[in-house]
Formats: sequence, structure tokens, C-alpha cells
Amino acid sequence: MLTDKTQAAIAALRAVAYCVPHSSPDASPSVPVRMLRDLEDCGLIRLLPGGNPSSPGSYELCRSFSSLSLYDLLLAIGEGVFPVSPDASEEHIHRRFGYVSGASRLGVINHMLRTLLDGVSLSSL
Repeated sequence: MLTDKTQAAIAALRAVAYCVPHSSPDASPSVPVRMLRDLEDCGLIRLLPGGNPSSPGSYELCRSFSSLSLYDLLLAIGEGVFPVSPDASEEHIHRRFGYVSGASRLGVINHMLRTLLDGVSLSSL
């Protein structure tokens, strides 16, 4: 159900969460540097001062791993389903699909999907 990119992002976040800070790249799990940069760019992790950008042990999570949801991750990496974020109004759906009953249904589905995905903790996957 989850794409390879989403699974790789979860693995990268786990590696960051459970690595010893400033551990050598050889001691850290293998995580593509690009994935670490992407997660840093979207604000899920940050590079520690003096850290090696290619080592998961040189990063820390911006929030606790258990508080990150699948919804947070999907929005951050632009992957999987594309729900409208809560800060964007439901007007976005109506502008895109018009003022028809289908647009209203999409609004409800969007809200339900955000709520359900927000309830899935990454630590439970």
C-alpha cells in the first residue's frame, strides 16, 4: 500500500530516531543522502552542528518519532494520496471541481482521509 519512496522515508526517519548522534557513517544504517536532504528540507529532521550530511546519526528529529503520523509524512514528501492540507480551505476543492455535489463529497472524503492518516503513527508501521 505504501510506495517505495514512503517506505524509504519511514526507514530514514527510524534510522535518525534510533542512531547514536554523530556516529560514523559505517555504523549507521544505509540511507540515501537525497532522502535525508528531502526530510530536512520539509522540516522533519535537522542536521546537528558539525554533523556529516550523509550519516543518519548526524541528524535529529524535529519532533518525537511517536508523534509523527503517516499523514505528516505523506504531506511532507508529496507522496501517496494528495489530501488538501487543513490550512488550505475547502474552497480549493470547489475551485478545482466546481460547486457540484461531487465536490462536496470530495471535501468530506478529504477531511476523513486527513483525520484517518493523522491517526496512524509512524512508530506503529
